[in-house]
Amino acid sequence: MLFPPLNLATGVSEAAFECPWLTALGAVATAELVTAWTGRDAKIKWPNDIRIDGRKIAGILVERVSAPAPSLTTGPPGAIALARWGAVIGIGLNVNLNRDAFPPELAAGATSMQLEAGGESFDRSEVARDLIRRLDHWYDASRARGVETLNAPWQARSEHLGRIVRIATTTASLRGRLVEIDLRLGLVLAVASEANRGSSHGDSLHLTRLPIADILTLEGESSEPGFHKLAVD
Repeated sequence: MLFPPLNLATGVSEAAFECPWLTALGAVATAELVTAWTGRDAKIKWPNDIRIDGRKIAGILVERVSAPAPSLTTGPPGAIALARWGAVIGIGLNVNLNRDAFPPELAAGATSMQLEAGGESFDRSEVARDLIRRLDHWYDASRARGVETLNAPWQARSEHLGRIVRIATTTASLRGRLVEIDLRLGLVLAVASEANRGSSHGDSLHLTRLPIADILTLEGESSEPGFHKLAVD
């Protein structure tokens, strides 16, 4: 169990435990491990899947939990003890699975380290130890330098950065090119300006920033009609 300091919260205090940044931490560490052990380029599909050429090899789930003991045990008379919240990062990684191990409905969209390494089997204990070392590294780096330290490796591994995506938020649905991922400031999307759509002068783009807490879904699109000629205002 992890107990992130509250200064790492990306919005309200609970964000330090619920957490886009812990999901990103798990995704970055897992993608790095898969690439290091298989030689294949592992990408992060928003927000918590690791894929190789569109096939899922791992998933990350972060859950907020309450510690059994309060964090405040001493204080002035009348002080109220506060529950200590923590977080657990769960990671499911396909290691030594061959193609026949996947159900027919999953076979086309799933893969494993063994498959990506040409059939080589791995010592799962060594894989787990390496994953823990990588998780520790990024957790310590985030505590020392802030959650922003994950921005660059997350963007480098992102399956969506620079591509056309469709995002559903708590208030709207937007389509545009994803141009920035920032754990504290949110995502930046280049969106076609409605006022210029269909004009003789061509379309233009405006940049809009979306807080991560507002994003319900983000899906990539395979085609990009119209966006190759657009310029950012």
